[in-house]
Amino acid sequence: MSNLSSKRWAEVEKIMSDGNALLKSMHEEQSSTLPYRNFREKVISMGVYPKEVANVNEIEEEVVIGCQYLVNKLAWGYSRYGIGNQQDFEDASSEANVALLHAVRGYLGGVKFITYAHNTISNALKTFSGAKNYKLKNAYKKMKLELENEKSRMFGFDEVCENMLLTDKEKNILAKCQSVTLIGIDLSEMDCSDDSRSPYDQLIQSELSEVVERVNLDDWEKTVLNAFLTSSSNKSGWQTEIANNTINPKTNKPYSRRAPHLAMERIKEKIREAA
Repeated sequence: MSNLSSKRWAEVEKIMSDGNALLKSMHEEQSSTLPYRNFREKVISMGVYPKEVANVNEIEEEVVIGCQYLVNKLAWGYSRYGIGNQQDFEDASSEANVALLHAVRGYLGGVKFITYAHNTISNALKTFSGAKNYKLKNAYKKMKLELENEKSRMFGFDEVCENMLLTDKEKNILAKCQSVTLIGIDLSEMDCSDDSRSPYDQLIQSELSEVVERVNLDDWEKTVLNAFLTSSSNKSGWQTEIANNTINPKTNKPYSRRAPHLAMERIKEKIREAA
């Protein structure tokens, strides 16, 4: 269950609905050609926006933490329809957290937030876990294993696709999927330590660097990404370390242990959009 009281839920629901409604009206008044999510990102990156919008940013982490029971429940339910291993659950959980952030930033009231979040996350996971994507998902996993196998690194992308009997359309979709995964979805699996990077890891690093240059990351997100990329191959504990050693300018206290994880979810989302 959520660790927020009924009274606190009512408070944060009003904060979200007020701030999001104001930002949406700004988007409509300016007749921006940007999709709303991109418009919001641009406004936030400029650093000048109404207090109501700032209030939404301030309670974002609290709401996400308060909804982790829902994220885990839905992610587990949808991961059972994939291969069913731990990685499937982690992938589904990552997608669910991104969808939850969209829910926080899009909630306008009318229904309980938990209902709105449930629908938003479920829709995102349906897309992620749709049956029509299973062939491409499994094909990509097979291709990744081929590329990571030392003997198979001599085979190019085209040859791997040919061996898997993919159509031209599937090949094009898989190429896009590969690019996005190298720089986004599999970000949590990257080993970027200087001592252990293989040529394949260096390719991922290069792909990531090009995209990151186009992404608007705030100072905290840059700190988290740098900590991740410079962590050793045994990455356990880096999130706790960066949280304890970095002061949150809003509270003048160290960041919470959950803060780096939430920052990584935002970073992944921005990288996906930039890709």
